[in-house]
Amino acid sequence: MEIDAVSKNRCLLTKDGRNEEKTYGQFKVINSGKPNTMFKTIEKRGAASFAEDAEAKADENPVTGTE
Repeated sequence: MEIDAVSKNRCLLTKDGRNEEKTYGQFKVINSGKPNTMFKTIEKRGAASFAEDAEAKADENPVTGTE
């Protein structure tokens, strides 16, 4: 499982150039329009490995398709 947050939301600035906040699950990302701001903000919040965390949860709770 790979998550590429930057490619999914390249332009997060509003038309007048203000910062815009996006929420990915439980992670709030504030983008100031600078390169790599999204990843730096996620890392500051201690959530840089959220893809691995999501993978671990998926392994613990496999979907069987019978629900």
